[in-house]
Amino acid sequence: MGLEGLLARELARANSPSLPAATTAVSVGRVLPPGLQRRLVQRVLGPQRLQVDDFEAVAFTRYPPGLAEALTTQAAGSSVVRGAAPRSAHLWAAPPVAPPSAEIDLGESASLDIRVDALREL
Repeated sequence: MGLEGLLARELARANSPSLPAATTAVSVGRVLPPGLQRRLVQRVLGPQRLQVDDFEAVAFTRYPPGLAEALTTQAAGSSVVRGAAPRSAHLWAAPPVAPPSAEIDLGESASLDIRVDALREL
């Protein structure tokens, strides 16, 4: 069930109209100062992108506990991926970099626990 929820989340994200623009903004932003790059990506993605993607995934499966299970599994372990670029964080279901990363902040203030709680409310 968790894998189904995670796959649905990625399908929802692939259908997101902001994903190509955000990826382009990250590529173009490489020549910009980090603060400006961060604001550019935040503006393109829009507010609370992680939660929006979660809710759109539930529309595919109509089963919120599946995605909640996958996110709970990620929260129990570590989602940090060694060698992942902080600027690619918008492509991941969970942040691939350590939480105190000042290098990039996509405005994704909701932790995995908060996202799981929101899914359980559905």
